[in-house]
Amino acid sequence: MRKIEFKRTAPESVGISVKSILELLDRLEGDYSEIHSLMIMRHDQIITEGWWQPYSPAVRHMMMSASKTFSGTAIGIAVKEGITALDERIADIFPEYIPDNANENLLNITVKDLLCMGSGSEPEVPVDRNWPANYFNETEFKHEPGTEFLYNNAPATLLAQIIRKRTGLNLPEFLEGRLFEKIGIDYDNVTWFTAPNGTTFAPGGLHCTTEDLLRLMRLYLRNGNWDGEQILDEEYVKLATTKRIDSANIFGAAGTDRFSDYVFGYGYMMWMSHGDMGYRAEGAYGQFGIVIPKLDMIIAITQTSTESPVSQTTLDHIWKFAETVQEEALPVDFEEKSLLESRLSRLSVKRDPIRPYGQFPFSGLTYTATGKGAAPYVLFYDPIRDYEEVKTMTGISAFSFRKDIRNPYAVNMQCVINGHKYDFHIPTDGNRILHIVPEMLYASEVLLSGYWQDENTFNVRFRWFETCFTKELSFRFTGKCCNVDERMVCGEDPDLRKGIEYRL
Repeated sequence: MRKIEFKRTAPESVGISVKSILELLDRLEGDYSEIHSLMIMRHDQIITEGWWQPYSPAVRHMMMSASKTFSGTAIGIAVKEGITALDERIADIFPEYIPDNANENLLNITVKDLLCMGSGSEPEVPVDRNWPANYFNETEFKHEPGTEFLYNNAPATLLAQIIRKRTGLNLPEFLEGRLFEKIGIDYDNVTWFTAPNGTTFAPGGLHCTTEDLLRLMRLYLRNGNWDGEQILDEEYVKLATTKRIDSANIFGAAGTDRFSDYVFGYGYMMWMSHGDMGYRAEGAYGQFGIVIPKLDMIIAITQTSTESPVSQTTLDHIWKFAETVQEEALPVDFEEKSLLESRLSRLSVKRDPIRPYGQFPFSGLTYTATGKGAAPYVLFYDPIRDYEEVKTMTGISAFSFRKDIRNPYAVNMQCVINGHKYDFHIPTDGNRILHIVPEMLYASEVLLSGYWQDENTFNVRFRWFETCFTKELSFRFTGKCCNVDERMVCGEDPDLRKGIEYRL
């Protein structure tokens, strides 16, 4: 891997005041979101970077739909290599899937129509083990390709299917030597979820570092050139980073308004920002790789925003910050510089709830599920729920809690998850402890914390460290019975259950 570290410099040297950065931090740390990381680059130099503990520079983070921009990049490389072409028809790539009664709209869809979410299809179909046959058989192709915008996951996954069919490689393998190694992304520190049929789940599921995302966006800002090597054709970059289709119909579906940054068009797996504010990779819960060419600036952010699926508030904060950027170097304010350095060294996500320690009348007692147990794993993608492993999971089949005699602000939990025994140490002081739990299937690193809801109800939070998702199990004890309720603190799980019964 040819990774060249970026130069770090004082923000004032590139026309950015420390005061404006401190104000940006104030806004980003508002109640609407939990910020995990921030990196700002201007003129190829990092001027600010911060990670809110427990996050750190080397920690992978789920990029959600910002994964789509990596997928679009793979197609850009494939076009450059002659593996496919923007005008190539999907019907010519996948003739084996085209129904006999296919209409002209389906027959005329091209690669570029998929890249801009303009295939003309309705509605979205799940990327399950029947993919991609179900896409062609169950989708209604109502509109002429390139005329109607429908933001959904199918096009990006079909792009990954093209790469796989033409090269025999899934996206991470295809990108390893063609992109990752060249721009300084550690392939061994990248994970990408695979759909049940074996294709990379291209529209989401990529886990990489904040700097990895920033590096990708630098490639686009530099017109596809990375320190002398043309990885993407300039023409492809121009097409990808300018409006290819009208996205104004998104405002109702996404809960935005006509003045949001989601109605100004879509390029190739990228959103266009308003006016001359450039373009961006974006994922649900506020994952951003924002490029503002007129300022020669890139901003990368990971977070868990309550505004998902879009996060206009974060964008508004960025635009307000961008207004303060100047072309000339600024004088150094050493007092504010010290304040910023101190603040960046103390960044931390908000603590979990703290409630008084209970009496624990059930300490040491083992409870067993009378049916399928509670599921301490998040099934936030349709493809995951289609896995046979998930269908056979029994969840927590038995558990017991004990006081931690060495720490009055902690609880020990022993449990059996899908037939495997675990010992969990659960702090109740607002902190979290990292556990490695392979039973989580998709993201095995989970942070645990607990708090008392009342004297007979103890809540345990499972926070998937590399994602935006947190699930809470509420254990309510009544005599020889314990009922468990599942709820999502953040994220989605369509299979949530309540009143799961356990008995002594």
